[in-house]
Parts: sequence; structure tokens; C-alpha cells
Amino acid sequence: MSQHLGSYLILVAPNGNVIAKNYSNKRALSAQILQKLPETGTYTVIANTSKPGDSGSYRLRLTTPMLVEKGAIHQGTPVCFSKKQRCYEYQFLGQTNQNVTIFLNSEFSPFLRLVDPNGEVIAQGTTELKDVLSVNLPNQGKYRLIVSNVNLQDRGKFFLSVHDTEDLVRTEAISKR
Repeated sequence: MSQHLGSYLILVAPNGNVIAKNYSNKRALSAQILQKLPETGTYTVIANTSKPGDSGSYRLRLTTPMLVEKGAIHQGTPVCFSKKQRCYEYQFLGQTNQNVTIFLNSEFSPFLRLVDPNGEVIAQGTTELKDVLSVNLPNQGKYRLIVSNVNLQDRGKFFLSVHDTEDLVRTEAISKR
């Protein structure tokens, strides 16, 4: 949605059920819905302002991600790393010199690690609860993306997606108003 308005998005499934909502009250941030679609069919996206009475233009953009995952760090999550943080590992295919953008939304302080097909760590670190990271992939092949908690006591849900950055840049607005 627009960076000039606080934005509010709703995603409605083919059966009429609301499956995702997101909003931003800040003018500099856009509402985003990162959602794995549960069924085939026609979905509806409702775009609105976050404050009644506001009006203005907006852009709506849809992309097909390389990876979309939803998970949760909890007591039963596998342990990894030397400090015994809990983590999940996901894989996606990448190309040499491909720029990817990783979106992460979480309820806890997350730690991300990106490992290339040769086993080399090419990016890692603590991120914000809602963060966007851009990385240039050095090799072609299967990459591993590991989501972990920073603090051992941290628990909560997260949503992760990986996109080809070029797809995000060249995607035209689906609807403009």
C-alpha cells in the first residue's frame, strides 16, 4: 500500500473467510500480507486506509515468492547452534549473482543464518521483529535459511518469505487508485 497513508489490508479466501490482515498506522511503512494460500480459487484483497476519513492514492503489488513458511519457536522446537537456541531450517534454490529479499515477521527476537550450497555462511545476525534483508547469492544451488531465537527463553510464531529482488522491483501495480 501507499507510503503516504497509513494502510490496512485484508485477504479473503474463495470461501469468504478472512485469512490474513495487516496494517500500518505510520505513513512511512506499508501494510504487507505474506501468506501461503491454502486453496485454489479466486482471492480478494481489500485495501483501505488505517484511519477513517483518510484518502489518497495507493499501489497494490503481488509477487510469487521463492519460499514461504510459517512456523513457531516453542519448547519442542529442535535445538541447534552451540548456545542451544531452538531453530527451523528451510531450503530454496538460488542462482549465481541473484539478489534475494527475505521478509521476516516474528513475535520474538529472531536470528537468521543463510548458508550457500557449499556450506559457507553468507549472512547471519539478529534482526528486528519485522524485518527485510537483501542478499546477493554467490552460487547456484540449494540454500539453507535458518530461523532461530536470540534468547533461549524466547518463544513465538514467525512468518518468512524469500523473493527474487528483481521480481519485487519490476512488478507493476496490480491496481492503482
